[in-house]
Amino acid sequence: MQDNTKKWVELVAKLNAQTQDGKIQWTRQSLPEATGLLSSFAGMREEYTAPYKDKLFRLRVSKPASAPRIVVSLEIADAIGATIVALPEVVGMADLYESIRLHHSGIGQFIDEFLKDQ
Repeated sequence: MQDNTKKWVELVAKLNAQTQDGKIQWTRQSLPEATGLLSSFAGMREEYTAPYKDKLFRLRVSKPASAPRIVVSLEIADAIGATIVALPEVVGMADLYESIRLHHSGIGQFIDEFLKDQ
């Protein structure tokens, strides 16, 4: 188990580094609106995917309305989106989410431009 945890941490760290370097491109996915009774419990939900070879990384983020913190999960899926493996929660997943969110929003480029301006 310890060896697997180390691999998962290394995977998340590499995904984070390559996301920050722009080598991995994430796409925000549209999620259906929660309706009816579930809508009051839905809270925040986001999903991002990034293709790699014949697989897909899928990062899901949720914060149920009653939860104190966000929950970040990472999966590896096949080409059609069926989950092959769901990683356990490991160090760095929240950082990966922040990198994806910031890179996806274009804020990094904005900050770089601001810092270059005199």
